[in-house]
Amino acid sequence: MKYSGFEFDFERLEVYKKSIKLADFAFTLAKTFPKELQYSLGDQFRRAALSICNNLAEGSRKRGKSKEQFYGYALDSARECIPI
Repeated sequence: MKYSGFEFDFERLEVYKKSIKLADFAFTLAKTFPKELQYSLGDQFRRAALSICNNLAEGSRKRGKSKEQFYGYALDSARECIPI
């Protein structure tokens, strides 16, 4: 997302752009869940999808093991979004 022409480096990453689309989809899809799942499964799905974006952004400025760690967290969160 650009603010006054400024763009963070991670915003150019294709995987980050796709994670934003997944987060948007997660929020839209969770609204269609049955009412009894809205605040449990729906909430977990939304938080996991947002976690992908957040960890990619944070990991983009790290180096070495720290970078791998954040990207690993993003991958773990992506796995949480896979339907059973």
